Amino acid sequence: MTHIEKYLKRVFTILLSIAFVFCSFSGCSADVKYISYSAPIFPLTGIDGFDGIQVSRSITLDFWLYEKLKLDHMYDSYTADVIDEYTLHNTDSEKHTITLAYPFTGNLITNPKMIPKVKINDEPVTSEILTSHDPQCLIQNAYSFASVQKALSSEDFLTEALSKPEQINTPVTVYCFYDIAYSESAPGSDVFLHVEYEANENTTLWASDYDYTSDTGLCINAEKRELRIYVVGEPLRNLRAGGIVGYEVNEKATTDSVTYALETYEDTLENCLANEASQYSLSDDYIFTDLVTPSHLLSGAFKELLQGEYSELEKVNNIGDLFYQVATQRKIMYVLIQVELEANAECTIQISFSKEPCVGSVRQTNGYEVATSLNSTLEFTDQTVSVVNYTGVDLSKTNTSINLENNISSASLDINTDRYFINVFH
Repeated sequence: MTHIEKYLKRVFTILLSIAFVFCSFSGCSADVKYISYSAPIFPLTGIDGFDGIQVSRSITLDFWLYEKLKLDHMYDSYTADVIDEYTLHNTDSEKHTITLAYPFTGNLITNPKMIPKVKINDEPVTSEILTSHDPQCLIQNAYSFASVQKALSSEDFLTEALSKPEQINTPVTVYCFYDIAYSESAPGSDVFLHVEYEANENTTLWASDYDYTSDTGLCINAEKRELRIYVVGEPLRNLRAGGIVGYEVNEKATTDSVTYALETYEDTLENCLANEASQYSLSDDYIFTDLVTPSHLLSGAFKELLQGEYSELEKVNNIGDLFYQVATQRKIMYVLIQVELEANAECTIQISFSKEPCVGSVRQTNGYEVATSLNSTLEFTDQTVSVVNYTGVDLSKTNTSINLENNISSASLDINTDRYFINVFH
């Protein structure tokens, strides 16, 4: 091989590498994976209605927080505020009431800022939030637009989310230890109520937030005051309880200072878990939204837990741990919006929320994606995207016509293009 051939081969290799980085970086491949993918800004869709609605859409990305976070070097906290505004025009000569759904990604302890807020004709409205029971709604491991697109490809996806939760009504025997108290302990040692029992192999045990298990039972810190054990299958045998000091279950660690009361009754596991979920608090920063009812939780993820499909059931299932696993799974959720459209009139719907970026691996980039249609049943006449408060924001790559260096901060979107992206440096 001549020197010229070697040189040309080297140049070709470099150009090929640059092209690969560009595609991965800009998201030009539908299969590109991010370190962290937050899914696109979804379009509004119709649940019912008629063909006489024409829709104009305007999306605004507000980067006001970027400059502040850049100064504070809080690179993991970047979010953009989104205003996704729709103007619905009723071309019919009659008044119509329609139901719409706005998809977004979140979980059952989603930060309230991430939950879309809705205004209709500038008036705030309270909207119901639904989550699908379909396992496809989980996007915990979705790293690209294509993976989310695949999750939403089923025509029954939204219909299933709207369906009433299935009730399984699994009978359980409940052992409730309450008024747990203790009078003394060794200095620096915790005091526990140790509950021992025998159970059949086909018996499944659920318990409220206990501390640890032993070979013969489980232990709960006496300061927690209450322990509930739910038994699916044959009742427990040889049930007994006593106090221990520290984390060693042996004769030397036992103590008579722990007292308790015990109540046994029959119920359904669904009722019991619903009560547990409604009482469970995770932290001050993230809340279990009251817009998602425990019945959705039970018929969906907990149903899978019961069937052994979600994770491997332990000897004793800690409801607190399992609830946390279920509640923190990222999934596609829906805001329901009902609108009355006067004859030959327009209505404006404004949806606002904070949006976490897709995190890229090249030079610390953040990406924001917009889906133009993605199975929406609405008839869009036009769509635009705008960027505001972008001082300190360096635009990396985009497939829109936005050019911040030349102060071009808005662009029209082609409905026939599934996805647009705006990538910025931080």
